[in-house]
Amino acid sequence: MEIIEKYGIAEEDAKLLLEALHNKAINLLLGAGASYGAIGGDGIELKGGADLAQELNTKFNLGLEPPDSTNLPLVYGDLESTPLSKIATNEFFQARYNKCKPTWQKTLGKLPWKRIWTLNIDDTLDSCVEKSISEIYLWCDDYKPRALKQNGTQIIYLHGKASQLKENPNCLIFSLREYLSRNENIPGWHFSFKNEWIQKPFIVCGARLQEEFDLEVVLSFGNQSRVRGGCPSLIVLRSFAPGQAERYRKRGLIPVKADGDQFFSSLDRDYTEWKKSIPSSTPLLDMAKIEILSKFRELKPEQTLLRRTLDFYSSAETKWEHITQNLDFPFFQTVKSAEWLATETESKIKVTLVHGGTVSGKSAATLRIAAELLKNGHEAWLFRAEERFDENTIAEYSKHKKSVIIFDDCADFSSSIKGLITKSIAEKSKLKIIASCDTHRLRAVKADLSEVNFNEVNLEPISREDFLGLFNKRSEKGRLGRLSKTSESEAWKDFKRKYSGHLLEWLENLENAHSFKDAIASIFRDPDFKSKNIMKLIVATACCHRFGYSLPYMLADEFSPNIDLESIFDENSQLHDIGYLDDRGARLRSTAFSKFVWNEVPSDLKYKISLSTVKSLAPVVVPQSIANRTAPYLVVRALMDHEVIKSDFGKLADQWYSELEKIFGWNARFWEQRALLASDENRDSEAYSYAKKAVSILERDSFPHTTLGKVCVKIGIARKDEVGVDRFWEGVEELRKSRELSIEKNLEWEHPYTTFFSYTLKAIQEPHFEKELEKLSSTWKEWMQAARNSQTLAFDSEGRSTLERFQRQWLLSAVSS
Repeated sequence: MEIIEKYGIAEEDAKLLLEALHNKAINLLLGAGASYGAIGGDGIELKGGADLAQELNTKFNLGLEPPDSTNLPLVYGDLESTPLSKIATNEFFQARYNKCKPTWQKTLGKLPWKRIWTLNIDDTLDSCVEKSISEIYLWCDDYKPRALKQNGTQIIYLHGKASQLKENPNCLIFSLREYLSRNENIPGWHFSFKNEWIQKPFIVCGARLQEEFDLEVVLSFGNQSRVRGGCPSLIVLRSFAPGQAERYRKRGLIPVKADGDQFFSSLDRDYTEWKKSIPSSTPLLDMAKIEILSKFRELKPEQTLLRRTLDFYSSAETKWEHITQNLDFPFFQTVKSAEWLATETESKIKVTLVHGGTVSGKSAATLRIAAELLKNGHEAWLFRAEERFDENTIAEYSKHKKSVIIFDDCADFSSSIKGLITKSIAEKSKLKIIASCDTHRLRAVKADLSEVNFNEVNLEPISREDFLGLFNKRSEKGRLGRLSKTSESEAWKDFKRKYSGHLLEWLENLENAHSFKDAIASIFRDPDFKSKNIMKLIVATACCHRFGYSLPYMLADEFSPNIDLESIFDENSQLHDIGYLDDRGARLRSTAFSKFVWNEVPSDLKYKISLSTVKSLAPVVVPQSIANRTAPYLVVRALMDHEVIKSDFGKLADQWYSELEKIFGWNARFWEQRALLASDENRDSEAYSYAKKAVSILERDSFPHTTLGKVCVKIGIARKDEVGVDRFWEGVEELRKSRELSIEKNLEWEHPYTTFFSYTLKAIQEPHFEKELEKLSSTWKEWMQAARNSQTLAFDSEGRSTLERFQRQWLLSAVSS
């Protein structure tokens, strides 16, 4: 390969780069050097920032001398300080940097980038990338995540674009004042760039990443794509000053000394040749391969360990590396489920659902089943849970490949799994899925899997056979701690009597895992840790991880400024057994441990961290990211839940919401949760107004109507007058709208039904509904019939029992009234 022979890139790195490029996983960041050689709209060849500064200094008679005359931010700052000068400067920029003609830059447009980010203001790129598949954004435009079908290219102008100066005269970022202003008001694209930069692979061309004051904080974090994802990042420059190359290496970039023209021509030729080695397939299957590689991680029997994992036997979260080292004990149901999935039968769609409570072995069982299928010749793909996947393309992949798709902790994406199953049923194609979820979210997941007969693995209560297998496995590894000399029968008795069959408590007491809790307490008391902001990092991690989410890297780096995040949890750190880093960010030992840590935190610090986390993620929580169910959105959704806020902050709960009003006032869920909080606190007028606001924002969605319906029927019961009766029937109508909208979108859910039944049972007992009995009775009959016909409620015995219980209560209430 040319990039190996000419530019000294290691063979393994070159392979990783080409594979990542093919999968549209590499970002391209362009500086002034990437526009060298292009011809401006005024016929002048484009050059670098220093050349432009000198030209502006001469053209506008500023009289600056070197080095000031070559300092573009300084020169531009002088020009834009007066309105007339700024108008003339903008006209100059429009003439020079609009309708540019590319030369070698056309090669850039031929390669399949994840995104193209540019620090330049010329439009050279516009004619390099096919217009039909490109989306162009300025830094000040609303943030928009990539569509699930990734067949387009987004180009983001981080410093503005000269061709847009007529429409937006202030869109350029050149002067120090503009840099500082930009840094204070982080827009969505700036924030998205930061998120990509610190963890995803980049090729930087023609940008020295110096004096980019608006991006200084972002760039100073460095790029950790190799550690956090596996693929390296490069910086391509014509030359490097003494010590500069080493500085780039420390920031996670491989320095490549080359002209952009030469390097990207070599890369293009290498990529063209590399593609010949890929087996031929259909365009649809090619797209499916890209989708599965970007949204899923392939599990292999032997994989290079990119980062340290925690001790499996100290109640830490299970990782694939633990399974490949055979540290787990496969439970009986796990083995049987693996055999069932591996056996080819007439049923083309096979789904295994693993469930249990906290630290019951869900992840271990899920990954063990996957490991057994690998032995049977299956590919195994673990969902990354960074955002929704495209159901059609994953169905296409499963149709052609002997594979199993794995969703550990699947509840947030169970509706997408439902779509994947529906697609496979329609096409009569094969599909194998392993999914796991926590018990408290089990029923909703089962509803989404109701189209198929799935195999259920219930890990609780643990059987005696499985417990003894676990006991003996730990004995084999010398990890029984206080029970090292205990017999099997005595251990079982100890487990049942002393710990009531709770696996977490038993495991924690084997080797005094409570020492981890003691360590947290000492960290909170240690002033040195407080001064290093490490305590804030731990609290912020617990804040997110108690819900099962990693603290996103973009925030983890912010909470630990000037500290190498990778070193905080390494083997030499005081925190090496407390937490770790995964593909998405920072996590503590387990969700149970994170809940413990969060509960130990002083309330004022919890308030600050929770609020800061939501505010920091706000720029990338937009309608499209909500639809895509991106990781930042899921974190914000969990933190914004009114039950969580009420539990965390008590009387300060509404104040917490009020501090987010300017940021999230556009969001219906924000008003829904605030309405539910107000309703719980019997602030009925506010609850009603907030719920109405939510509906006004999102009229065609069922959730706001359910919230308004619940608020109204609750008010209807509480108010003992005609206004209360009117409000009750308004609520019933809102619940009906919610029901109809959810059915229309094939996303029916049980809450409109259960809310109606619960509050109607209360209404029939209230004196102020005395004149409404006939209407209540007829409405009840209608709702009960609809509920019995609903797949959401009646798909299992639990749902049918719930309806029967409601009906019995209604009959008793109707007789007594």
